[in-house]
Formats: sequence, structure tokens, C-alpha cells
Amino acid sequence: EEKFELPITIYPPSFVDWGSVNFKDGLQYLIKRGLTLEHVKKYQIKYAPCQQRVIFPIIVDGNLIGWQGRYIKDTVIVDELSGEKKEIPKILTSISLRNCGGRYLMFQDNLKTSKHCVLAEGPISAIKADLCGGARGHTQRTRHADQQPFRPRSARIAR
Repeated sequence: EEKFELPITIYPPSFVDWGSVNFKDGLQYLIKRGLTLEHVKKYQIKYAPCQQRVIFPIIVDGNLIGWQGRYIKDTVIVDELSGEKKEIPKILTSISLRNCGGRYLMFQDNLKTSKHCVLAEGPISAIKADLCGGARGHTQRTRHADQQPFRPRSARIAR
């Protein structure tokens, strides 16, 4: 088996925590997407005000190895001078993850004691799966006893 060294990194100083007044736009975006401040705290979500990106950390064995930043505004902008449309990348991944070859999952430390896993396309979908009871999450009427109904704006973490 190939040995791979973790690319342990740190957040840039421009990234802010939920307690900062500069987190306001990021929190509003997350609330619009159905998450709450409790989810921000649990998943250690940050915000990059200058980039207008919500930052989802990738933590392995308690170490930050990278992050994914999601742009919170419209990704198509029009240049005021030329009238030309430009597209801003919706998602950016930290440089530290470029050579990882997909070896790590976002929130994978949460899976260490779990018997099941739900793979989702993005971090918000993964968090919503947790809200619905993880591997047993679905939106139909029948659900496992410890699952909570999926309510995007008022959901709570099922435990």
C-alpha cells in the first residue's frame, strides 16, 4: 500500500469564525441553504469575506488538511465597462489538496464511530444527510425512530 503524508495546513488570516461581525453574509447564505449556527459550529465552517466564500474544512485525525470554498453570490457577473459576462468559479479547493488524489472526505472524522456513510456531492448536502439521520436519511414518510423529519429552515441534528 502506498504511504501518503497528510498535507497539514492552517487557515489564512482572512478566514473568520462565526463569532466575527464579518461572518454575517456567510451565515445568511448558509441559513438560506437550510443550515443553522449550530451546524456552523459543529462542522467548523468559516467565511472568507474578501472572497465572499463559505469555507468548509477538511479535517483528518483532528488536523486541518485543506478546505473547500463556495462562492455565495451569483457566479456570472457583467463587466461594467465592456459589458462582457465573466464567470466566477463557484467552488475553489485549497492548494494543499491538489496532490491528494481524492484520498480524503470532507467530515470523514465524523465517520470513525459510524457503521454507515452517505456520500454526497457537496458539503451542504452531506450536512443535510446528517440532519436526516445519516445513512438512513430520506424524505419519504417512513423513517427510522431516531431520525428527524427533514425541515430545511428548522432542522436539528438527529442523535
